[in-house]
Amino acid sequence: MSGNVQNTTGTAETTAERHELIARATSLEGEVGRFAESQAGYLQVMPSEDLALWVELADYVTPQRLRDKRSFLADALEGLDSLEQNPEIREKVHETVPVLARRSPRLVQAYLQMTRSLAPLLLAEQFNEVTARGVEMTRDIDLASAYFEQAPVVLARRDLAFLRDWHAEALLLLDTDWRAAKGFLSAVGQGSHWLAREDLPVLGELGKRVGERSRHAVKGMFQALPALLAGMTVEQLHEWVDLGLEVATRDEDLVLYMSYGSKRSHEAVQLLCRQTSFSAFRGKISLLLEAFLGEPATVRSMFDVLDPTTIPPDVPAFNNGRAIHIRPTLGCLGRSPLALYKLVALHSAAHSRFGSFRDERLAAALLEKRRPGDEEASRRLERFLVGLAEDHRIDYLLFHALPGLRQDAELVLRQIYAEFLPPTERRVGLTPATLRAQLVALPFGIRLLADDAHLRLITETTRTLRELSTGPEDSLAVAAQLFEQMEQLWLEGNGSSPRRMKDFDLAEVPYPPFHDHFPLGMQLAAGQAGEGDESTITLGTPGSSLELPESFHPAEVMPELEIMFKDTDGSEDEPFLADEPPPDDEVGHGTFKYDEWDYEADDYKKDWITVRCRRLPPGSAAFAEDTLEEYSGEVHLIQRQFERLKPERIRRYFRQTDGDELDVDALTDALVDRAAGAPMSDQLYIRRDKKLRDVAVLFLLDMSDSTDEKVEGRRIIDVEKQGLVLLSNAIDRLDDRYAIMGFSSEGRHRVDIFTIKEFDEDYGERVAGRIGGVEPREYTRLGAALRHAADHLAGEPAESRLLVLLSDGRPYDLGYGDVRYATEDVRMALAEARRKGIKAFCITVDPKGPAYLDDLFGEYHYTVIQNVTHLPTRLPRIYRNLTA
Repeated sequence: MSGNVQNTTGTAETTAERHELIARATSLEGEVGRFAESQAGYLQVMPSEDLALWVELADYVTPQRLRDKRSFLADALEGLDSLEQNPEIREKVHETVPVLARRSPRLVQAYLQMTRSLAPLLLAEQFNEVTARGVEMTRDIDLASAYFEQAPVVLARRDLAFLRDWHAEALLLLDTDWRAAKGFLSAVGQGSHWLAREDLPVLGELGKRVGERSRHAVKGMFQALPALLAGMTVEQLHEWVDLGLEVATRDEDLVLYMSYGSKRSHEAVQLLCRQTSFSAFRGKISLLLEAFLGEPATVRSMFDVLDPTTIPPDVPAFNNGRAIHIRPTLGCLGRSPLALYKLVALHSAAHSRFGSFRDERLAAALLEKRRPGDEEASRRLERFLVGLAEDHRIDYLLFHALPGLRQDAELVLRQIYAEFLPPTERRVGLTPATLRAQLVALPFGIRLLADDAHLRLITETTRTLRELSTGPEDSLAVAAQLFEQMEQLWLEGNGSSPRRMKDFDLAEVPYPPFHDHFPLGMQLAAGQAGEGDESTITLGTPGSSLELPESFHPAEVMPELEIMFKDTDGSEDEPFLADEPPPDDEVGHGTFKYDEWDYEADDYKKDWITVRCRRLPPGSAAFAEDTLEEYSGEVHLIQRQFERLKPERIRRYFRQTDGDELDVDALTDALVDRAAGAPMSDQLYIRRDKKLRDVAVLFLLDMSDSTDEKVEGRRIIDVEKQGLVLLSNAIDRLDDRYAIMGFSSEGRHRVDIFTIKEFDEDYGERVAGRIGGVEPREYTRLGAALRHAADHLAGEPAESRLLVLLSDGRPYDLGYGDVRYATEDVRMALAEARRKGIKAFCITVDPKGPAYLDDLFGEYHYTVIQNVTHLPTRLPRIYRNLTA
C-alpha cells in the first residue's frame, strides 16, 4: 500500500482516535469518501484495530485505477468483520494484507473475500496454512487471485489435503506456463466435486503435455475442463487428450480440439463415452417407462435444462411431473450402465405413478422455507425427513411392481456400499447421510449402522411405508415420527438461544445412486406455467439459479455451488463459456448481431455472432513518445514521403468549355482561327478545381493472445503498436480520414471490438494513450470482426474505402469447428466487403501466410513481414503505396 499500511493491532484505542480515523476516511476523494460516509455508523462499532486497517485500505485504494472501488471497500469491510467472531486469525490477516497490497488491490480483495468465507469454517492453524500457500503464489497476481477465489470452493467440496495437492500441482504447472497454472486452479476448483486427490496429478500432467505443445491450447483445455468432467471420467479425459495430441498437427487445430470447439473433438468424446452415454440406452429406457406408466414418457437429458458444470454428482435425475430429466453421463460411474439408467429412470417415474405430485401437503412440506413460529433448523430437519420417507415409500412400491428390478438394485448397492459387506463390515453412527443410506439398503439386508437400537428404531418407525396401500400422507406421518426421534440427536441448543443443527459430514457414506432429486423436480413443477406439451413448459430463466430450501441433500447444502439453468442462448459447441456482460467502463456503443457462414450447410447461420463494441481504458501516451524517439530518424523521412502525396489544393484546367475565367491564350488562338476562316473553338475558359484525396481507411488490429509471443526479444503486439504510432503520426500530414479498431474473441457471443480511434477523432494524446494501452486478449474470430469493420467503413462518405488488417496468423476461436470452417467464413466476409465497395488488404507476420492468404485475399492483396521488427517502418510505406 505504498508503505502506508502497517500492522495496526493495538492502534485507535481511544474514542478521539476512532473519530479521527472515520473523519479521515470520509474526507477521501470521490466514491471512496462517499462510501465511507455511508458506512459511518457501522465503522463506529467496528473493532478498533480492524477499523484502522480498513481506513488505511480506503486511503490506499483512493488513487488506484480500480474499476469498482465500492466493491473493494465492501469486501474489505465484510472480510474484516468476520474477524470479530474469529479473533484467532486476526493477526494473520493483519500481517498478510499489507504484503498483498504491495502487489495489487485485486489480491487484497480476493484474499478478504476468502477470509469472509473461510474464517467461520477453519481452525486458526488451517486458515494460516491456506493463507501461506496463497502468499507463496503472489509473484504472479493472476495465479494468486485464482487461488484465493477458488480456495473456499475447494474446501467446501473437499478437504485440506485436496487443497494441498491442488496447490502443489499448480506450482508444478507454473514451470510450463502461467496460463496453464491459472487455468488448472480455476478449472479444478470449479470441478472439484467431480475429482479425487489421485486425479490431480493426472490433470496436472495433461496440462503440462498440452502446454508444451501450445499455450493457447492448454488455456482452452482448462476452460473446457469443468464441462468435460461432468460427462467423462478422468481416464476417458486422458484418452481424449492423447487423441487430440495425436491427430492435431497444427497449433490452431490443437486449440480448437482442446477447447472442445471442433467437430473432431466432439466426435472423440462421443466415441470414448459410447459405452456409458445415455444416448446408447435411451430407446430401451423410453419403452420401459412407457410400459411402467401406461403411456408414452418424455425422457430428456438433464443438460438440456441445467448447466452441466453446476450440477453436483448426487443429482442423477429429477422428475418435474411432465418429463424425466436424466444425467446423460451416469454410465461413466463404473457400475453397470444399463442397470443404473433403468433404476434412476424408473425411480424418478415412480413419483408420477404413485402420487407424489398429487399431494399438496407433501409439496408444501418439501418446498416451504419456513412457517410462522418455526425455527429454521427444525424446518430444515423436517424437509429432509419428508423427502427421505417419500423416497423409501417409492422404493418399496417400485420393487413390488417390478420385482425383477430388485436384482439390478442389489447389484448397484453392493457395489457402492461394498465396504459395509464382509469381510470389511464397516459400521457407522446415525447421521442424516447414514440414515438415508441405511433406509435404501434395508430391503436388501445390507447393514451400515453400528448401533442395534438405532437400527431397530428406524426399521420399526418406517414399517408402514413398506405396505402396498401407502400414499404421500403416510410419508408425512412417518416423517413426523422420525422428527420426534431425531431432533434429540441432531439438534442442539436450548430455550435461551435458537436451536441449530449439529455439523454432519454429508459425504460420510455415498448418496443412494438411483434416488432422483425429488425436491428439485418438485420445485420445477411448482414453477411450470400452464398446461400442454413439454415444449410449453417454462422451467426457469436461462442463466439464473435454482433457489431450493436448504435441507440435507448434498446438492442443496454444498457451499459455493448453485444449480444453474442452462443459458439457452449459448452454443452446444461452447458448454464451458459464460457470457458475462462487459464492465461498465468498457461498454462502448452497443452490441450487434451478425450472420456466420457455414460451408457444410452452404448457408448462413442467422444472427449467430454477437459483437460487443467496447472502449479501451485510457492509457499513457508514454509508449507513443518512446516510439517516436526510438524511430526519430525514420519519422522525418516518413513525413516527407507522405507530404509528397499531398495534392495541390487548387488545380487549374485550361481550354475548358466552361469555367471561372477566360483563357486568354485559347481565346487568342480562336480569334486567329476565325480570321483565317477556320471554325472557332468553344474551349475558351479556365476551370479551377479543388483536388483533395478522398480516402477512408480502417485499420483492424488483431489483439489475440498469440500476439503476446516474443520475436527477437520484442512482443508482436508492441511492434504492431509502434507501427500504428508511426503511421498515425504520418497520416495526419495528409488529412486522410482513418480509424483504428482492435478485436479479440472468446466464443461466438464474445467478439469484442475495441475502438482505438474513430474517423472523426483527431490523433492526439488520448488516441496515443489507447494505442499504448492495447494488450493481448483471447482468440481470433476474424470473420465477425471483418463484417463489423466493413459495416462501419461503408458508412464513410469517401471515393476510396480501404480495410487494412494487421494479424499474426490464422483465424481460430472457441467453437469455430475446424480450420476450414474459419477460413470459409473469412472468405465470405471478404466477399461481402467487396460488394460494399471496400478493398481489403492484410499485413501479417505469419511466415506461413502465403499458404492461405492467396486463397482468401488474392495474390496482390496481402504482404508478409518476414522480420517482425521491420513492421513499424514498413507499415507507413505500405499505406503510401495502397493510397497513392
